[in-house]
Amino acid sequence: MVAQMSAGDTEMMVFDAPWQARVFALVVMMVEDGHMSWKDFQSHLVQETRQGESATDKGSLEPQESTYYQRWLNAAEHLLQELELLRPDELDGKIGSLKA
Repeated sequence: MVAQMSAGDTEMMVFDAPWQARVFALVVMMVEDGHMSWKDFQSHLVQETRQGESATDKGSLEPQESTYYQRWLNAAEHLLQELELLRPDELDGKIGSLKA
């Protein structure tokens, strides 16, 4: 279950772009609606973060503005596919609508 957030917590949240807020909200909603567990999402996010850090160590430079929430999006994509809630052929359209 997602940790409860107080009004003060949400006031401190900052997103660089609207799509980042949508990705965050999507993951929270999917957990709250029981489509995925918070633990499973966290596991995927840790894996994405490690892969991103490994790529950065090897000289790959990711754009700084969206790195953190891009990892959220990547983790959500992989988990949704793993749970068979999203087919790979649906992915581009769904991501495009999140980033619009």
